[in-house]
Amino acid sequence: MGRSAAASTGHWLASEAALAIMRDGGNAVDGAVAALAVLAVVKPDACALGSDLFLQIFDAATGTVIALNASGPAPALANIEAFNGAVPLRGPRAVAVPGAVAGWGAALDRFGSLGLKRVLAPAIALARDGFPIGLHLATALAGGNDVLRSDADLARTFLPGDRLPGYGELIRQPALADTLATIAQDGAKAFYTGTFARALDADMKAREGLLRLEDLESYEPQWRPSLHVKYRGHDVFEQPLISQGVIVLEAAKILEGFPLERYGDRSADFAHLHAEAVKLAVADRQRYLGDPAFVDAPLEQLLEDDFIEQRRRTIDVQRANPKVPAGALRNALAHTSYGCTVDARGNGVSFIQSIFEVWGSGYMVPGTGTLMNNRMVGFSLDPNEPNALAPGKRTMHTLNTVVVCKGGKLRWLFGTPGAHAQVQANTQLLTRLIDFGQNPQAAIEAPRIFWRGGATLDVESRFGAATLDELRRRGHDVIDLGAWHPDTGGMEIIHINDHGVREAGADPRREGYALAY
Repeated sequence: MGRSAAASTGHWLASEAALAIMRDGGNAVDGAVAALAVLAVVKPDACALGSDLFLQIFDAATGTVIALNASGPAPALANIEAFNGAVPLRGPRAVAVPGAVAGWGAALDRFGSLGLKRVLAPAIALARDGFPIGLHLATALAGGNDVLRSDADLARTFLPGDRLPGYGELIRQPALADTLATIAQDGAKAFYTGTFARALDADMKAREGLLRLEDLESYEPQWRPSLHVKYRGHDVFEQPLISQGVIVLEAAKILEGFPLERYGDRSADFAHLHAEAVKLAVADRQRYLGDPAFVDAPLEQLLEDDFIEQRRRTIDVQRANPKVPAGALRNALAHTSYGCTVDARGNGVSFIQSIFEVWGSGYMVPGTGTLMNNRMVGFSLDPNEPNALAPGKRTMHTLNTVVVCKGGKLRWLFGTPGAHAQVQANTQLLTRLIDFGQNPQAAIEAPRIFWRGGATLDVESRFGAATLDELRRRGHDVIDLGAWHPDTGGMEIIHINDHGVREAGADPRREGYALAY
C-alpha cells in the first residue's frame, strides 16, 4: 500500500522499473511502458519484443477510459491457401506483424511525459548488463530446450556455450539491448522502418516466410472506446474487439441476475454459475465475433438486457450443460504477462503483452535479439468462421484487461495471463471484489475454477471437498488441481480505496510482484 503510486506486474524487476519511473516524475503511462519493455527482456518466453499489446488507460483529468489495440495483422501474403491445411506452430510462417513496440510509442505520444529514451533505459540496462534467472524462467528454459536449439540466434542467446543456464545465473542479451537502444533513440516507428525491419524482411524472404517490410511500414495501432457495462452500480470497462474481453462483460451481466453474495464464494453455486455463464459467453464469442474490419460483429446486442436475460434463462442452477456449442479451450502457461500502474494523480493503466505460445514462434530475427510471436496460429482456416484467416486481418485474442470505476473515479485495475483462463479468472475476481467486498490480495488468493470445454471443470481444492462433490453431482467432470495451480491465471491488481490509498496485490500462483510508495 502507498499514498502516491503503485505497480503490479508479472516480474519484480518490471514492477521496480515502473515505480522508479513514477518516483522520477513519470506518470502511470510512463511507468507502464517501462514495465512492458522490462518484461520483454526478463520474460522472453512470454512477451518478447515481437509481441502484441493491449491496454486501457484511465485519464484522471477527464474521468474517461480508452483502449489501445496494438495487435498485429496477418501479412499481406497470408491467405488460407498459403498454409495447405494447417498453420505451423513454429517458424517464420507463424509470425504476424508485431504490434507491441508501436503500442508503446502510441501510448507515450498521447499520454506519456518522459519519452522513450528515459522510459526504456531500465530495459536496455537489464538486457546489456544481465539479470538473474528466476525459477519461472529457469523452468521455461528447460522446458523449451528443443525450441531454443531449433533456431541459431535463439540458441546463441539463451544457451550460451551450448549449455542450459540455470536458476540464479545471469543472462545477457546484447543484441536485444542494441535494438531497444535504437528504438529509444530513433522512436518506435524505427522498429518498423529501420534496421530491424530490413533484417526481418531479408530473412523472411530467405526462409519462405510471409511477413514483409511493407507489412511493418504500414502498421498502426488502434485507439478505440473501451467496452462498458454497469455491474451492481460499478462501471466495468474491457478491451474492445479483437480482444475477447466481451466474455467478461457478458458473463458478469448474466451473473448479475443471481444473488451471489448469498451463496458464498467457495460454494458449489458460485463455481457452477460462473462456469455456466462463461460457457454461454464463450459460445457467443465463437459464433459471432472476429476482426470488426472484416466481420459485422453484434457486440451491442450481446450486452443488451433482453439478450442477457434470454441467455440467463438457459442456465440450470442444478445441472451442468455440457452441450453449449463452443470448442474445447486450450491453455498454456507463461506465454503472456499482465500488469497495471497507478500514479499520484490517479491515472491508471491496465496492460497485457504476449507472444502467444511459450517461446512464440521459436524464431528470432538474426542479429536483433528479437523473438517473434506465433499469432498466426490463432486464425481458423475454415473460410466460413468469423475468425477465418485473411490478408491484413487480426485474429481474435484471449488478451484482455479490466478497469473498474465508480462515480467517475478509478477503483480497480486488474488482469492475468493464462490464455482462455484469463476471462474466467477476471470474472471471478470481479464478483469477489464487488459482490463479496474482498480486499485485493484476498480476492486474488481465493480458489478459482477453469472451464476447459464440455463438462470438464478444473477446480482448485481449496473450494473444499463438499463443493467438489456437489459440482460432480451437478454433472461437472471435476479435475482437482490441488490447492494452487497456475493454469487458473497469475493475477495482478491495484485498488484505490476510499482513503485514496493505492493497494496493490500479486498472485502467488506465478511470479508477479506488487509495489507501492
